[in-house]
Amino acid sequence: MKYLLLPAMVLVAALLVGASPQAAPGTVALVFTTGPAWDTSKSPNAQAQFGSHSANLRRLREAGVIVAGGRFGAYGLILVRAPSIDSAQAMLLPDSSIVVGTFKVEVTRWSTIYEGTITR
Repeated sequence: MKYLLLPAMVLVAALLVGASPQAAPGTVALVFTTGPAWDTSKSPNAQAQFGSHSANLRRLREAGVIVAGGRFGAYGLILVRAPSIDSAQAMLLPDSSIVVGTFKVEVTRWSTIYEGTITR
């Protein structure tokens, strides 16, 4: 069931997000879930290397790489501009929360199926 839920949630996110002028070919989805090191007794900010995770996302946002991001259910979704899956994965190297297992991330090509806009 879990393996069917993730693709369905990504599809729902695609329907909700649509295609902003920024979501062009070369967009990659970073789908975050909690990893084996996530401690349910701690708040998100108290998790191992959470500061590194936040700092990396802030760096990507300031660099203009992030198209959109948000949470849905137990998942976090960040859309980034990247010419390849490899280059998107390289963007994650400074995020030590992935290395220590606080988060897991799936990196996949994003394909917009409906045009629209993203507003906060």
